[in-house]
Amino acid sequence: MRRAEGTGFPAAAVPVWRSGLATVRPPLEIVIPASLADLAADLAARLGPHEFAIFLEGAWQGTRLVVRDWYVPLQECGLASVTVLEDPPARYTGALHRHPPGAARFSALDEACFNGNLAFSVLYLPPRDFPAGEVYLPLAAGARVAVPARCAVGPALSEAERALTRLLPARDPGRLPAVPGSARA
Repeated sequence: MRRAEGTGFPAAAVPVWRSGLATVRPPLEIVIPASLADLAADLAARLGPHEFAIFLEGAWQGTRLVVRDWYVPLQECGLASVTVLEDPPARYTGALHRHPPGAARFSALDEACFNGNLAFSVLYLPPRDFPAGEVYLPLAAGARVAVPARCAVGPALSEAERALTRLLPARDPGRLPAVPGSARA
């Protein structure tokens, strides 16, 4: 009789249990669309050394967080800080923000402001470098854990693809059909 390895049980008697959960091992990956990378580079070229922030909407695709849309808020752009003057819509749960040249790590202020209040954060250095990212995963009792993420530039999103994230199917299916490919379809 064949025995299950390391046990005294017959092989057929050892149940196999699978949870169906994906195991995520750091570093995670945040995918930045090329069109967003181009926007960040254009803003950096126009603003010189000043910092800026862009709020992000992301969606999980397996163990990768893919940025699907972004929002540039009204803000005051300083040489070593950015002051956001309006709250973004609630669906923007991440942020990309620019640091001065050579500052390739999150600062204490970043940790308290962007990183302390959002689900994910991306650091940007011109002309097209994303040296740091973090994803914040919730734990029990209001705590969360910061998981390092590498950032990769992916394919560009067209304006139509971005618009599809904002189109909701009507509650009355007879009024407006769901949009194929929409996140809400």
